[in-house]
Amino acid sequence: MELKEPLSFEKQIKKLKSHGMVMEDEARVKEILAEINKITMFLRWMDC
Repeated sequence: MELKEPLSFEKQIKKLKSHGMVMEDEARVKEILAEINKITMFLRWMDC
């Protein structure tokens, strides 16, 4: 399975905005993305 190159938080935010997401606090969005990344990594580890 080929993995995609990970996007930085800034690039993830830019992509979300390009899809129409409106955000007031980009610092808070980065915190949320970091939490989602931690959860995703944990779930992938548990699936091994």
